[in-house]
Amino acid sequence: MKNAKWWVATAVATVAVVATAVTGVIVTDKNRLYYDPAPQLVDAKPVAFPLKKPDGEPNLANLAPMLDDARLGKASIQFRDVTTGNVVLAKNPQLPLLPASSTKVLTVSAALLKLDLDDRITTRVVQSGSDIAVIKAAGDVWMTYETIKDLAEQIRKNLPGVKQVQIDTSAWTAPSFIESWGRENITEGFIAPMEPAMIYGARLNGARSGDVPRSNTPALDVAGAVARELGVTAFSKAEGTVPAGEGVKELAKVESPTLRERIEKLMETSDNVMAEAVGRELSGNDPVGETLRILGEHFQIPADLKIFDNSGMSKANRIPAEFLDSLMFAAAKDNSRLSAILATLPVAAGTGTLESRYTTLRGRGYVRAKTGTLTDTSALVGTILSESGRVYTFAIISNDAPILEARSAMDELASAVRSS
Repeated sequence: MKNAKWWVATAVATVAVVATAVTGVIVTDKNRLYYDPAPQLVDAKPVAFPLKKPDGEPNLANLAPMLDDARLGKASIQFRDVTTGNVVLAKNPQLPLLPASSTKVLTVSAALLKLDLDDRITTRVVQSGSDIAVIKAAGDVWMTYETIKDLAEQIRKNLPGVKQVQIDTSAWTAPSFIESWGRENITEGFIAPMEPAMIYGARLNGARSGDVPRSNTPALDVAGAVARELGVTAFSKAEGTVPAGEGVKELAKVESPTLRERIEKLMETSDNVMAEAVGRELSGNDPVGETLRILGEHFQIPADLKIFDNSGMSKANRIPAEFLDSLMFAAAKDNSRLSAILATLPVAAGTGTLESRYTTLRGRGYVRAKTGTLTDTSALVGTILSESGRVYTFAIISNDAPILEARSAMDELASAVRSS
């Protein structure tokens, strides 16, 4: 597996945690864990240098009262020092709580353990009968308008007399929609029926990103878009599985972005459709079961951990902070396959879902974490580079607390650890 490479474009000076026995963090020259103060853009090259081994044992006992901040509501919290492996702060770390989008950490971790960072999803088009082009949807929800044009051009070249476009969605047999997600969230832009082909994640009205209304018929939309490019009016979903392979004429094929690119965008924007698609890349039949199976080969799954989707939208999910932190710790310490997740984490006051947070806090640029948000639910899971040179992994889940108040308490706690 090739390691990811990720840069914080806004860096004036960049600190890199490099692969040394001193820090215990496994990061190669192609996959460095970068931290920066995320100031205004300037024309400056990042500067990387190895950290010295911190002296003595970390002592964060003075921060313990912050764990009881009432703004956190019911909380599960764990911080661990990467160098020693010791838990340095904790409150109810084994308490399973509603994790919201921090569930995506499990999905991406499982993907990194099973797949290769350079993997792409190939969508093929085959001929059926004398004049039908059948799109064999394979899980690419990252299709673009350029993808559609490319498919149409190839089909036109290889089947000039095409009169109909069909799309075969049999690659995924898992339920396309979990009712607990709420159908209203399709219109609100948070999810779409999970079908194995979408244009810009099934966004409507030409939108290419963001939480905008999504389609109820994403795969059929792909078939319709290709048909329009070809100038034909007939398009539909295929019945059952259309044969492909030996003896069947292939008319066209396109590829998705690499897994590296897909999980970076997934984690940066916390996109639910992308997360569910990556889960189905692991198993089109049982994505959640396969996610847990893969993780169970490498970690002890808590008996009371329960997930029902790969995105974190399900309000039935329950994960303890201890397990989320264990994934971050493994990525930072000694699991070369998981280490790529570190480069996908949003940067405090710099990128993704943390771009507007930490703007006046000391954690600015030095906290990198996956966020999670549902009604009265907040989560933060990631890494911190402290002023003393220590690297910490952590997970904080807050339930039954107003979101903005809980976020403030989390960000202040992470910033206090940064100042240690």
